[in-house]
Amino acid sequence: MDATSSISARAATISDHGHYAAMLPELGVDDPILEPARWSAELMPGTLLFEENGVVVGYAWIVPMGDVAYVRHVVVAKNARGRGVGRFIMREIARRMRAAGCTDWVLNVKVDNVPAIRLYSSIGFEKEYDSASMRLAWDVVEHLPSEAGYSARLIERREDELVERAFNLLKNRIANVRLQNGWILMRLEDPMNPDDYGIGFTCFQPQFPGCFPFASPDQTSLACCSMQLARMPCQRSTTSTSSWKMMRVSNDSS
Repeated sequence: MDATSSISARAATISDHGHYAAMLPELGVDDPILEPARWSAELMPGTLLFEENGVVVGYAWIVPMGDVAYVRHVVVAKNARGRGVGRFIMREIARRMRAAGCTDWVLNVKVDNVPAIRLYSSIGFEKEYDSASMRLAWDVVEHLPSEAGYSARLIERREDELVERAFNLLKNRIANVRLQNGWILMRLEDPMNPDDYGIGFTCFQPQFPGCFPFASPDQTSLACCSMQLARMPCQRSTTSTSSWKMMRVSNDSS
């Protein structure tokens, strides 16, 4: 008998917040655990819970973006690992996303998560690019040398698609961020060439000291983008008590 034959999937409900809060740390990321109200508004609509004999053994959070499914979270409970639960979760995601009209799917995985990489590779995923996370103490950010020429500003809705194309982001990625409350989207602009949308881009929530994605085409622009965006007054919220800020750099091959 298939070891996963007794596992079932269902859409998350508000009462599942505790399962999400208990398993999110298993991802090994700095993402804060959202309070129930915000989780139910932002994550719950795309979250699936997986149960075996009434016990939750994992969850997944998926965000459809047009014809692409962005698999944001895949977590298997510690006591359910090594039995094919992760593969079952991925199969169920694929089935549901195909039914929703998606023809492709993407995800991020930490380089040291060998079991997950092995699973994803076995079902056809291939590496597209590297990302890197950096932590900077606020006092370091505040003393970075200024970079003349570029300025940071909020992205207007009419610019969403232009920024997505410039950085090869998933279609509707920025539009999906706008659907969530509290996110700030910014780009780096050259006053001499304001139509160049490919200098630097990021989105963040002031209460969490981090930016993701944080994209720039080269190291010079990346350094400048870091300096300019890190200084924005709205970046450091009074609700954030962290002594550091985090930037996750996309499409970074260095």
